[in-house]
Amino acid sequence: MSYKWTDTDVERLIRLRMKNGGLFSGRRFASAAGWEAVIKEMGLSRLISPARAAKKWENLKKTYKCCCHPSTQLLSTQLLSTQLLSTQLLSTQLLSTQLLSTQLLSTQLLSTQLLSTQLLSTQLLSTQLLSTLLIRLVLLMLVLLIISSCPHSSCPRSSCPHC
Repeated sequence: MSYKWTDTDVERLIRLRMKNGGLFSGRRFASAAGWEAVIKEMGLSRLISPARAAKKWENLKKTYKCCCHPSTQLLSTQLLSTQLLSTQLLSTQLLSTQLLSTQLLSTQLLSTQLLSTQLLSTQLLSTQLLSTLLIRLVLLMLVLLIISSCPHSSCPRSSCPHC
């Protein structure tokens, strides 16, 4: 069951809380006993709990502070706005950092791919060069073999008309 506070109830709550201020010493569980005494004296002990009375009191204090000290509320709003702007700035900086990191990674990847391509090209050129050299060497050996072999095995080269 929900109880609706009337203006009269609120006034009585404030007066009784002030009257019984000694019951709210700040000691552990002291305020619960104090609120119980206040709501009993108001005749509302069957309708609301001590915790609900305490919550009402806290809300009244908060409302009083906002009404009596609007500059504090403005400062709180300005502080929240500043915190929001700071958060947005941090988010923007984080996004910029992530973008830079992504660009750096892309650049490193491209550099790695370029180096890999250059290495493959160099290896291909080396393989082609080795093939060419091998072919030349084989041809040179064939020429030497042809030159060194004489059909007349017994003749000295200088005197042989075939050599």
